[in-house]
Amino acid sequence: MKSLTGRNEKCHCNSGKKYKKCCLAKDEFQRKNGSPELNADLALGEKLVKEYDSFVMFQGGGAETVKIS
Repeated sequence: MKSLTGRNEKCHCNSGKKYKKCCLAKDEFQRKNGSPELNADLALGEKLVKEYDSFVMFQGGGAETVKIS
């Protein structure tokens, strides 16, 4: 599964462009027309990212303050 990339972050394909100017349209097309399993994986990943972001904000820090080993 591809990592979930914010619209204004660098693209996951390492082109150096912003995601919204590079692979966003292709990824959205694949998400809409992809297999049900892929769609379920992407939906779960998006939910987990949102929950993590909410947790980090609740803790009063940014992602850079959380160590993952």
